[in-house]
Amino acid sequence: MLAVVLTLVYAGITCNGIRFTLPIHIPFVAIFFVYMILSSFWGESIELAFNRALGIVFLIATYVALTIIAPVYSVRRELNAFGFNCFLYLIIFYYLLGLYYIYINGYSAGEKYNQGIFGVYFEGVLPRLRGFADSPNNMGLLIFPLFYFVFIFKPFTSKSYFFLLVIILILTFSTTSYIAFFAPLFLLGLLGSVKIFLVGLASFLCISFLLSLMYFNIDFIAHLIDLRLDRIATGSGRFELFFFSIEKVGESPVYGHGLAQVRLFLEGFQNRDLQSSHNSFIESFFEGGFFGIFLFLLCWIGFGVHLYKLRIRYLDKCKLFAYLLSMFIFSNSNLMIYVELMVLNMFLIVYMGNCLENQYKFDYKDRT
Repeated sequence: MLAVVLTLVYAGITCNGIRFTLPIHIPFVAIFFVYMILSSFWGESIELAFNRALGIVFLIATYVALTIIAPVYSVRRELNAFGFNCFLYLIIFYYLLGLYYIYINGYSAGEKYNQGIFGVYFEGVLPRLRGFADSPNNMGLLIFPLFYFVFIFKPFTSKSYFFLLVIILILTFSTTSYIAFFAPLFLLGLLGSVKIFLVGLASFLCISFLLSLMYFNIDFIAHLIDLRLDRIATGSGRFELFFFSIEKVGESPVYGHGLAQVRLFLEGFQNRDLQSSHNSFIESFFEGGFFGIFLFLLCWIGFGVHLYKLRIRYLDKCKLFAYLLSMFIFSNSNLMIYVELMVLNMFLIVYMGNCLENQYKFDYKDRT
């Protein structure tokens, strides 16, 4: 938050005549957030609503700050692979450091937000990689810009980089991240490139073979996989949570229960005090009713229309849609509306689209 404020102050002092582009999705997003803030007035807890509204303001300020500090419309292809790889090795080292403290030094993980140490999030007996994020799912959100940036612009050729990304992805033990990573790639392969489809399929089969091999030969790995499969069967409790939240929507379907009020209704649910319904679409429906979900869907449609109208190569457009689909999948499994990493990903989708369009225009001029 402090970095955002300082960026805006610096920009206000040093940058004169700042001009912002207004893609088609921006008005929809603005109207949605304004409506959600107004829904605070009919919420039962004004304190919860105020805290969430303040967070929305900072998210909007973050997006503006990103727009200010990233005014360029091209991406250098000669970026150094060393820095990218070092960052991934640092994430793995941070995870191994957590494993060391848990299994060697005997660190005992706590509960709720104290379930791990360093790069490990300890779920029962499952040491999930969370890296520098607060949870494995949010670590998954950090993987996607690292992947799609290199996948789209190819600033360097490094097979080890993608190998490390896949290793980190696997160690998160995040089913949502797995689906959000592989499903768009398969679709991209079908629509855009046979090569991408074959590489994705081969990677998926290799990973499945290795996991099967470890499952039948290493008891500890087999136990971990069994635990994840048990949780997948119920969506880690999400399916029951979704049905419960939808039933509560029926109590106020038109205008919703108000911003951030879902916490009140979920107190004690499944013997836990959940913070959200773990679904962005259900959450917007719960908080804002039919108006909320309608405006939220318009935001996604606006993003899609913006990408569709970009004057770029067909394959690049397919890659951006794959990126957007990854975020859509995440939004169906977690509350992503008010998450700063989600704002970063959505900004990068638009930013990379602008870079590609600018690059395409220059290439077109060179050809003519």
